Amino acid sequence: MHKYLRSASVLFLALLVCLQAGLPPVMAAGIIGEPAEGIRSANPNFAQGSIRDNFGGMSIEALYYIKDGTCSIANLGSGKVSIGGKTTTYYSVDTVSVVVYLQQYDGMRWVDVYYVQDSRANSNLAEVLSNVTVDRGYNYRTRAVHTAKNGTVTETASSMSSYIFVN
Repeated sequence: MHKYLRSASVLFLALLVCLQAGLPPVMAAGIIGEPAEGIRSANPNFAQGSIRDNFGGMSIEALYYIKDGTCSIANLGSGKVSIGGKTTTYYSVDTVSVVVYLQQYDGMRWVDVYYVQDSRANSNLAEVLSNVTVDRGYNYRTRAVHTAKNGTVTETASSMSSYIFVN
């Protein structure tokens, strides 16, 4: 029992030191916010993703209307990020849309914390860009849902960016 209390005290002190230094707290599995799922961006200030990343062997040509879909996140500093996304179709459709979700890793899972969307009629492009103030000390990424509607047919694809740490 004495060993347990000593270990708990050491962990508590390490937590306090990390918080005072402005670093993310340490957990048994690693640093809070270090996701078990997803890929850290090679660029610490920018991450992007495309529907082309999500097809895993299936040709993008399997989509009849949607030509491409992307989403991104950029660290602007001072606890602000810019999120964006776009959907392009091969030709003008009845409705083309994009919904971009900002996700924060809470130490256990990715949580949607904000979203922005655009929908356009009789167009081949929907795009959105928004600056968002976020809590520092967490990993963030974007995911997007890309939709094209033409007549009675609705086609949907998704994209997801890698993640960045906002300090």
